This record gives sequence, C-alpha cells and structure tokens, in this order.
Amino acid sequence: MRAGGEAGAEGEGPGKILNVEWRWSMHQIRPQVEMYPMSKINDAFDHLKSGKARYRIVLSNV
Repeated sequence: MRAGGEAGAEGEGPGKILNVEWRWSMHQIRPQVEMYPMSKINDAFDHLKSGKARYRIVLSNV
C-alpha cells in the first residue's frame, strides 16, 4: 500500500495493460458475466439484491 493509504501499483501504464491482455488472449481467459437486456433491468437489480449474482451483471441495449 502506498503512503497515504491508497492501494494500487505505481508505474502501471499501457505496457502493463498490453501484457495482461496478451496473457488473457493466449490462455483463452474470458470474463464471467450474467447478461440481461435493458428491458429486464428490474429483474437484474432484484437478482443482485438477493445475493444470487455469481458473476458481473451486464445490461445490454439490444
């Protein structure tokens, strides 16, 4: 932890991000998400509030 209580690493720039993205692509790592259409936004919030969401909830406009 940095002085002042802020978490994070100094010196992380575009090169670090590209390195991480390269590793994801090489190992076929994909994010785990639960998709909901925007028309079901209330269902998505209910699912989140109930504690049943296992992954990130993503709302889509399509």
